Amino acid sequence: MENAQKFGNAYQCLMPTDDENKIIRFVKESKDTYGGDGDEFYELVIKKIIEETPWREGSTRSVLLISDADPHPLGYSYGEFVVNNKIDWREEAKKAASKNIRFDTVSITDTPWYAKLSEITGGVHIPFSSDYKTARLVEAATWSRSSVASRARFDAAEVMCLDPELKAMYASIRKRRDEMGD
Repeated sequence: MENAQKFGNAYQCLMPTDDENKIIRFVKESKDTYGGDGDEFYELVIKKIIEETPWREGSTRSVLLISDADPHPLGYSYGEFVVNNKIDWREEAKKAASKNIRFDTVSITDTPWYAKLSEITGGVHIPFSSDYKTARLVEAATWSRSSVASRARFDAAEVMCLDPELKAMYASIRKRRDEMGD
């Protein structure tokens, strides 16, 4: 993508913020892009996050990717808009990992690339049967990587959880946290 205007609504971005009203407004006002094909430009999303996100020094760098499609393959073309796509999501994921940017992924499909992206970047992949549990994932992932008090919240929520999918989510997050020494 040469610039943000080339694909119109396909490029909508909110830089990291702790202003929840900005986040809510962004989600509510995001425009539908209508794609044009089945796959999405996740390879470009990963690249843009790596190159354009102004991470604070020493910050926890975590991205939650919620999606329902695959990234485009190398060589992909779409009319005159994209000719011979040169962005490989695997290479971008390796760059993200080298910058300590983790991608946690949520999927309600059996597409394997979500799990691979999370694996490469040290994130967690959570397959759900429906999307309504996403808020719990965001909460748990945030608590598990934050202060001692937040980690205690994570631990308490994990103990209280009865839902099998959410229990598996907590276990995955805990395992990754322990492996990474967080």
